[in-house]
Amino acid sequence: MILPKHLKKHFKTTLALLLSACILSACSEATNIDWEISGDYLTLFSLQYEVFETPDELADMADMVFIGKVKSLSFEILDVYTGFPPTAQTEEHDKMLYTNYTVEVLTSYKGGASGTFTFKEYGGVRDRYIDEQIIALMKVKEHPTISDIPVDENENYIIEEEHTYLFSLYKLDSGSFCLLNPDKQSAFPIENVEEKDQYGYLSVKDVISHFGDDKWKEFEAEYMN
Repeated sequence: MILPKHLKKHFKTTLALLLSACILSACSEATNIDWEISGDYLTLFSLQYEVFETPDELADMADMVFIGKVKSLSFEILDVYTGFPPTAQTEEHDKMLYTNYTVEVLTSYKGGASGTFTFKEYGGVRDRYIDEQIIALMKVKEHPTISDIPVDENENYIIEEEHTYLFSLYKLDSGSFCLLNPDKQSAFPIENVEEKDQYGYLSVKDVISHFGDDKWKEFEAEYMN
């Protein structure tokens, strides 16, 4: 499954996705599989992410750290095991919806990101871009509905177009990138620089200052004046 290796995976699936549940349960790291329907959505998965208590821990694990402005969201179907578009050999239940976030890189701190950059997240998004997600799902289902959109039941982050964030990304085996910890430690809005994440560990200032006092002073000059 194309997810960061360091994640501890806890998947939940619905009865309507029995085949997908069988595949997920076959993963060596998948545990505690339950059946659950969440509102109008099919809750496909629930992931427990590694929590970083210091900026050193986050920066060491991240392959890219940068400030970026979100330009667009798009959706595609990928082979969940390879991270690439499905082929003739891809099983139907291995074809999964992914969200692509395209961002304009403004300031890079690690990894050399520049220009326009796209990273991927497993599953769709809740309550937004419904038509776009349905269109993407039409490639794998004849008449998809809102209940076919897979979402993370613990989606605590909302990444919006034309907003600027401090991103920390992890490189997948496929060569694509994903958020290191989407649970509010890898997409910090830059407006509240000293506001800690939901765990009380990290802030925008903490992460940027890890890369040097000069980097923080540059951030203050460019983004806070």
